[in-house]
Amino acid sequence: MLLIDIVTVPKKGLVMRDPPWITAIFAFLVIASCIVPIIIIHCWIWVYEKVYFSAFGIPHVYFRDYLIIDRGRLSKLNLIQKIACVYCGYGNAVAAWLKTVANHTELYSCAIQHNKKKLGQEHQSTFAKYDTYS
Repeated sequence: MLLIDIVTVPKKGLVMRDPPWITAIFAFLVIASCIVPIIIIHCWIWVYEKVYFSAFGIPHVYFRDYLIIDRGRLSKLNLIQKIACVYCGYGNAVAAWLKTVANHTELYSCAIQHNKKKLGQEHQSTFAKYDTYS
């Protein structure tokens, strides 16, 4: 076993297998390299949210409300799996927080629905209709 033991994903019943060594090393390097942009995004959004939301009186969105790091404490995981769970929890929290900050920006700055419906735009259901402004 390389980085992880063979694991059955609980809800889906999918089995993850260990990839060949070279693939696993390359995947690890690519995944690990994402920490730099994730941290930069986190810092940039923190500054953006503090400045923009304060200037316009928009209610703040707190990162701590999105961060869940609990799987790293599971006793059946090895050290690498625990680190991966913490990393994944942090990355997903940054992504969720970024989406919420963007949604709040749109809600308070331009609450007009887009002409086309796409995934991730569900929050626009209460926005003004696009046709009203065309």
